Formats: sequence, C-alpha cells, structure tokens
Amino acid sequence: MDIQLEAVKLSKNLLKTIFLETLRGKSPNRILRDYTCAQEELSGKILDLGSGSDSPSYKKYLRCKEPFSIVYSDYYEEGTNLVKIDLEKPFAIENDS
Repeated sequence: MDIQLEAVKLSKNLLKTIFLETLRGKSPNRILRDYTCAQEELSGKILDLGSGSDSPSYKKYLRCKEPFSIVYSDYYEEGTNLVKIDLEKPFAIENDS
C-alpha cells in the first residue's frame, strides 16, 4: 500500500494517535501506515504476510466488512492461527483463494 502524505489530513484525532503511539515506541512511519490502514475497508479472504503473530498491534486499525477471514503468516513465529510462509518459495495455501 502506498501512503500519500498529501492525502493524510492532519486532524486532532491523528495528532492524538501520533502522540499516544509515539509513547508506545512506534515510529512515525508505522503510525502513519496504521492510520492509513484504518481508512480502508477490507473484505474477502485476507492474507497478512509477516504479521509476526495472530494478534499484531495494528489489528485494532483494520476495518473489515463481512464476509471476511484473515490468515496471519510469518516465517519465524508459530501459533494456532499463524501459517509459516517462506516468501522465496510457493505459498502452501489453496490456489484461487
């Protein structure tokens, strides 16, 4: 996803988010990415590449519309709802999904 800084409107809500997330140790780049993600609505089958867990910190910013399902993936981490995917090899998921 390309983030167009010109498209991000500076609002009280965004300033509050930047302040709070900076205190939590997030970089400005990550804060703006999360905020921009919150502006989009996702639906269908979603593959989250490199999430690191099945409960990433940015999960609260995702806006999903039914029907949807999210498969979280990472190469180094393991979990009950986490698929191990090596980005240098074919994905071990169903075709056309």
